[in-house]
Amino acid sequence: MPIKNTTGRVKKSPHEYKPLSIEEVVFRHKGVKIVEIDHIGFNLPWFDGIHPDILKLRTQLSDKSVYKLFPTGEPWDFILPASEKEIHDQETLDYAVVRRPKFEIVSFDKSSRPLIQFDVLLKKTGKELSELFPEGIFDSGHNNVWVYLKNPYDLDICLVLNEWKKGDWGEFFTSSPPSQSPEDSSRA
Repeated sequence: MPIKNTTGRVKKSPHEYKPLSIEEVVFRHKGVKIVEIDHIGFNLPWFDGIHPDILKLRTQLSDKSVYKLFPTGEPWDFILPASEKEIHDQETLDYAVVRRPKFEIVSFDKSSRPLIQFDVLLKKTGKELSELFPEGIFDSGHNNVWVYLKNPYDLDICLVLNEWKKGDWGEFFTSSPPSQSPEDSSRA
C-alpha cells in the first residue's frame, strides 16, 4: 500500500504547525522519560468514504489479526497485538490487557499530505507537552500534542506525544465489531 496521495486533489491542513528538526525535538526531550510507543500509524488521504486500500485490508486481515474499527465512528482502523488463540477466538478477547504497540491506519480527509505517526507515551502532562512544543498541534480532546518533523519526503512525519497513564485505552474496542466486509464498512 503506497503512503502517498492517490486522490488527485490538493488540500491544505486546517491546522497551523511548524515542523521541527529531529535534533530540536531530541534537545527539548532532555530529561523527559519516554515510557513506550502506544501505536504507529499511517493516515492516507481520501475524501470520499473509506480509502479503497483500507477496505481491502479489512477483508484480507480479518482472520489473520485482531483488526478492529474504532467504535466512536472515526475512520481509524486498528490492528491489536494478540496471540494466535485470540486472533481465532475474538469473542473472548480480554480488553483489560495492555496491547502495545498497536498499528493504526486512517482514511484522512483533513489534508492531502499522507502522514506517518508515532504515538509515544511520556512522563509529562498534556499541558506540559503543549508548552514544550508550542509549534505542534495541541489536541485537547485527547490531551496530546502532534509534533511534525522536518523531512525531505512528500509526506508528514509526526510524533504524537501523550501523557502516560496506567493501563490502556483498549476498552474502547469492547463495543467495536471485528473488521467488516467492504460493503458494510463503506458506510463506516
